[in-house]
Amino acid sequence: MVLFHQPVVLLRTYVQFIVYSEYKPPHEIDRLIPDGTVNLIIELGELPQYIYDNDDLSEKSKHTGVWLSGIQTEYLSISSANRGMIVIQFHPSGAHPILHIPVKELSNLVVDAGLILGDSIYELRDRMLEEPSIGKRIDLAENWLLGRVTEQSIPESVVQYAVEQTLQNPSEINIELLIKKIGYSHRHFVQLFKRFVGISPKQYQRIVRFNKVLESINRGECINWAKLSLECGYYDQAHFVKEFKSFSGLNPKEYLIEKGEYSNYVPIDSQS
Repeated sequence: MVLFHQPVVLLRTYVQFIVYSEYKPPHEIDRLIPDGTVNLIIELGELPQYIYDNDDLSEKSKHTGVWLSGIQTEYLSISSANRGMIVIQFHPSGAHPILHIPVKELSNLVVDAGLILGDSIYELRDRMLEEPSIGKRIDLAENWLLGRVTEQSIPESVVQYAVEQTLQNPSEINIELLIKKIGYSHRHFVQLFKRFVGISPKQYQRIVRFNKVLESINRGECINWAKLSLECGYYDQAHFVKEFKSFSGLNPKEYLIEKGEYSNYVPIDSQS
């Protein structure tokens, strides 16, 4: 079971969804493809979650209770089975007002959330575990999030503008021209963007563009790969396949065969 909850209005600048997930799939590992978001994960069971080496699937790290996944520029291999979790998925540029640190410090990392958020995040989890209602658990999460927002940490409007422009048209937007239009120096804007989003504007554009490809593929229509690659702004099919493998570890045809129910998750057989 997966439930997507749109947060209260006061949080919608920062949080895309609060997701309740409870499932036990037949496979052991998921390949999580970058989607351009930062996520706070609150485990509601006692099973640990593991991050595995992408090449040999050996265990890299173990996470229990509450953990943070920064924005990723490569896919993650992560254990798939769980007995319930709440995932707070932040908007691009929305994590900083909650975490109160430069988001670039979490890029390509998965860490214990208490290292960033202190005891309050453990206390939130404890209150959730005492509450059997999914709705009330989500209410607890929203109240905790609202208590973290401060005026001093609200993202710069120019960063939000750049994110919105990139999301609207990642295949055609010219980052250099966008920065000139904003009026900041290139260096200053990139530093600001990394502070609130976690990676450079160009890296973010690549991830958004790739996710547009996944959206097209998962609509279930007959796919013309050459046409799709050009429409999404790739120079040629070789460039397209290179980017596809960089973000997913698979070529486009392999992804079509192996993809799961959700576009950013690919089930992996640990014995393969």
